[in-house]
Amino acid sequence: MIDTPPQRRPWARNYIQRFADVEMADPIREALLRYVTVRAAVLRPKSVESLINDLLPFADYLTTAHPEVTYLENLARSHIEGFLVWNRIRTWRGQRAAAGAGRTISKAVIQSTVLSVRNLLDDITE
Repeated sequence: MIDTPPQRRPWARNYIQRFADVEMADPIREALLRYVTVRAAVLRPKSVESLINDLLPFADYLTTAHPEVTYLENLARSHIEGFLVWNRIRTWRGQRAAAGAGRTISKAVIQSTVLSVRNLLDDITE
């Protein structure tokens, strides 16, 4: 065992930069960043990456489909139901979007995203 964490690639973005790259309301960005920061204290780095990959599409959906929702407190059941429908037919984001243009995400990614959003909502409403 060594005492130092692994070095990130110099071109790798941290999660704050990743959230900054996605258009969303500032209060939603702050809430998601706070949530990821807290979860990162107990998750492995790859699990944090997966969590971010699941939450960014949720923020993207809210910004695109419901721009009037600027705080997570303003979410209604209809917003979540709309996201669940959209999530099943959405296409890849990021680097994979270029490679598989127009391909929808896999069932595993759909399920992972739903579970991450559910956990987020459960955790922030307790």
